[in-house]
Formats: sequence, C-alpha cells, structure tokens
Amino acid sequence: MKQPRIRRPSGAPHTPRRPVGDQHPSASGSHAAPDPADSQQRDQVGSEVERQEEPTTLARRSGSSRVVDARDRFASTHRDDAGGRGGLLSRLRPRPWQRSRRPIVITLLIAGVLLVAALAALLFMPQFKLEETTVTGTGYVSEESITQVTGPQMGRSILLADTSGAADEIATIPGVKDAEVDRAWPNRLRVTVTEREPAAVVKNGSATHVVDLDGVVLPKASAQGKDLRTLTVKGEAIDPERTQEALMATLTTIDPALLKQVTGIEASTPSNVTVKITTDSGPKTIIWGTAEDGELKSKVVQALLKQPGSTIDVSAPHSPTTR
Repeated sequence: MKQPRIRRPSGAPHTPRRPVGDQHPSASGSHAAPDPADSQQRDQVGSEVERQEEPTTLARRSGSSRVVDARDRFASTHRDDAGGRGGLLSRLRPRPWQRSRRPIVITLLIAGVLLVAALAALLFMPQFKLEETTVTGTGYVSEESITQVTGPQMGRSILLADTSGAADEIATIPGVKDAEVDRAWPNRLRVTVTEREPAAVVKNGSATHVVDLDGVVLPKASAQGKDLRTLTVKGEAIDPERTQEALMATLTTIDPALLKQVTGIEASTPSNVTVKITTDSGPKTIIWGTAEDGELKSKVVQALLKQPGSTIDVSAPHSPTTR
C-alpha cells in the first residue's frame, strides 16, 4: 500500500522518516534501544502533520462539490452568543444609554398626564368659572359700562377668558384712555382703568361739551367739581369747526406754567384767537392771533405780564405790544 506523503511544516527541521520496522544497525548486529530524542522529534512532527491534515481532509473534493471548513465561524458565533462582543444576544441586549432613557420617558409621560388633568380641572371644575369683575381706577366713568363688556364672559372657564379683547373694547368707552384686564384666580376678572383728564369746556353755538387736551370729547360727568377753562366759538364765526380746532390747538401749545393762569379762550375765526388770564394785578387779555408759535408766544407773554396795561398783543411774537 502506497504511503501518504507528509508535508513538512514551514520552518520545521527536516528529519528523514524511516520505514516501519527499520532499525538502527549496531556493531554487534543485535536490536539497539530507541533513542528518546529521536522519538520525541517524531511525535512533534506527527502533531504538526495532524494539525495540517485536519482542514485538508475537510476541504477534500467530492465529485463537483467542495466541503468548506466553517467550524471557526460557528465557534466564533457560539463564543459571541455566550457573551463575546458582536453576538446576536449582545446586540439584542439593551445598551446602557437605552436603559437610562427609560426613567426620562416615564417621567415625561407622568408630567403629560398631570398637565392634561390640570387643564381639564381648569376647564370643567366650577371653582374656576368666572363669577365677577372687579374695577379700579374709575372716577366719572361708570363701572356698569365696564361690567357690561365683561358680562358675556361670566360662567366661562377663567382659562378661556378673552382679556385682550375685553381691554380693547373697554378702551372705546368715552372717558377711558387705557384699560388692562387680568385674571384674578380662581374666578374673577380684574379691570384697571386710566381715565382721560378733562381740560376745557367747549361752547360752540348751542352745543357744549367737555374735552381733554387731545380734543377728545368726554362725558359731562367728567367736568363735575372741576374749575375748567372755557373755549368759546363766537356766534359770528364763519367756519365754527375750523375755529374750534384753532382753539384746541392754542390750548395744547400754551406753556404749562402759563396755562395755569388761563381762564378762557375765544375766537371768531381761526386767526383771531384771544386768551384770557388772571394775574396778581388783575385779569388780562392776550391777543394770540393764530395757533402757531405757541411756545414762543407763551414766553413773550410771561416776560410782559408785569408791564402796565391790560392787553398784550403777541400775534406777531417778534414785535409784541402792550396797552
């Protein structure tokens, strides 16, 4: 039977293999004892051959197919599944960052549930239904006119109260300059009003009304208890409307220090405005002319108040006269 050829591993020392039964000759011709070193070397070579033959025999061709050695792959997968890196079980096992997100998600869910519950309580619980409106800052403006604006919101959840819309509507009430509407928990609206300050009473023919410094008409109740100056449009005025505008413009351009002494302003035309004032020496009449150059005219009048005479003409402020 033909002996199989043994491949020598690379790097292994070359040792010729003797046929089975071959014996070392001896000088006497008798059987000699085996050499222990030679026996150890043969065992080492045999082991190397066996390790080399393992994959070779598994990769042996059989017809047209070939058997491939995949033991290392399965062994690696088995080791990975048993706890090594990259295995299927290790990939399915939650990562530390995934485990740390769970408490956050649970906390957010609980917070969301509590928020929904709080909103539901505000919307549907009777303790949070609007029942009344409190008003501050009013003088001559009636509180009833303000509560009529907020009335339709009574019975509604305080969370659904239209505070900005109510404030805008309240600001349109005559005499109201500004308004703020706030929620007063748990069931009230709080309205803070700033009223317009009356500045004069305008007499235009048979019509009389109260105005502020912006010329806005105010309720007559705003003049009660106050000593207001009078703006009079004389009956012979050709253009009463423009004349009244000139009176208002004169009122707003007079210096505040001089305005305190003004008792009335009258005109028959927009260019023929006369201002009446009180002084320590008695009343004086100021021929103002047009409403232009009010600041300059005020300074000239103040400089001439101590001059003798009851009339000061500042219609031409750069060349005033007194008489």
